[in-house]
Amino acid sequence: MRWFYKLPLRLRSLLRKSRVEQELSEELRFHLEKLIEEKVARGMKPEQARYAALRELGGVEQIKEECRDMRRLNYIENFIQDLHYGLRMLAKNPGFTAVAILTLALGIGANTAIFSLIDAILVRALPVSHAESLVVLASFSRNGRVGDFGYSDYRMISDGNRTFAGVLAASSPRRIDVGMGAETEVALGKIVSTNYFSVLGVQSLFGRAFNGEDENVQVVVISNHFWQRSFAGSPSVIGKPIDLDGLPFTIVGVAPPDFLGETVGEAPDVWATMSLMPAAQRIAPGFTWLYLMGRLKPAIQAGQASADMMALLPQLADSASQGGFIDRIAVERGDRGSSGLRDTFSAPLGILMAVVAVVLLIACANLASLQLARAATRQREIATRLALGASRGRVVRQLVTESMLLALLGGVLGLPFALWSERVLTSLVAGVGRAVTVDLRPDIRVLAFTAVISVATGVLFGLAPGLKAARQGVGTGPILNSPLFAGRGRR
Repeated sequence: MRWFYKLPLRLRSLLRKSRVEQELSEELRFHLEKLIEEKVARGMKPEQARYAALRELGGVEQIKEECRDMRRLNYIENFIQDLHYGLRMLAKNPGFTAVAILTLALGIGANTAIFSLIDAILVRALPVSHAESLVVLASFSRNGRVGDFGYSDYRMISDGNRTFAGVLAASSPRRIDVGMGAETEVALGKIVSTNYFSVLGVQSLFGRAFNGEDENVQVVVISNHFWQRSFAGSPSVIGKPIDLDGLPFTIVGVAPPDFLGETVGEAPDVWATMSLMPAAQRIAPGFTWLYLMGRLKPAIQAGQASADMMALLPQLADSASQGGFIDRIAVERGDRGSSGLRDTFSAPLGILMAVVAVVLLIACANLASLQLARAATRQREIATRLALGASRGRVVRQLVTESMLLALLGGVLGLPFALWSERVLTSLVAGVGRAVTVDLRPDIRVLAFTAVISVATGVLFGLAPGLKAARQGVGTGPILNSPLFAGRGRR
């Protein structure tokens, strides 16, 4: 509780700084005058008494600095001073500053770009309600993972399970011709079950989502991007007729802007009901075309759902026991959605992250060498500061602050480079003739990663040069070797 009693003094030092500083100067002057009076009373001349009192009392400015440090609020003021001084020093060396910032921008930007991809593809949860209770149902043949199911399999699992609050079905995306009056454009479409949005917990931005009565009704929900692109964001889009591959449909809703679908890497423009698939083809034996996701009931674990699926397996039309291929059903976590990208690119992205981290470390080593050379040219300045009473820690903090300023400026400049790099990397991930869409907008995690890596980089390449410069500055400068400051820098 000792800090509690010191709090008023600390707040007063922060809010009434000039008054507190004046009182500190008056108190030190009082002690100095008392010492002078004592020495004069002992027979010293006034001038000798003053010098003796100053030597006994110590450096006045050092004592003031110690008193400020005891208030624990001086660090804020020192930090602001270090920032201002660091900015002035960087402005005096524009060539070094530009090279350092550009080098750091490339290194930090590359790390941010890879982290953004890892976050979007491997880590980020779907922007849906209670994503943690979602699971992916994956079919396995004897030769490995297949993933999909037939329509009759979906109906059996949806109606016969005891562990899911709901099971949705979705086809793979495909290119479809969308007719809007006299205009036609190619869009990415998906066929989904009518409980698709309700199981995911996604509310429409405008209009409504599908309901149970829409199973054989030709209605469609469009994405926010498609709504903005093709309908200029008009609210009157609800109820408009459109054609999908020549079939008449009606727009009933617009999805929220952050929802790109249940599968990472895909961004459908339209979600249509099962009526887009011809009935005969939809239920054709052996035609497996649907991916399934489920939402677990409260207090139900994935292991229980897996056991439930294995109990239903013999009843599926496409099970191995019925002459089909499904030998096993796995219940996998679905909070991050379903994605083949995750399985394909998790290892390459991890390797790429390690590579760009090594590149950043090399950049830090090079900048540390430049900082050491630059500190050698500032030996006189550092020696003077030490001679005037600055501690080694304060000198180190000043040099590290300059390095952190460089790193933070590099991080700010690295964000645009990261955004550009993400697009290039996404196109490389997609490959030829394949569209991959992931949400790469900077969120709080990406910005926090950039900030942390910038600060860590500044400390990494600034600490060693700062420590070395502070050690070399003690007793090596020409000012410290003068009689006036002899011995002062070694305190």
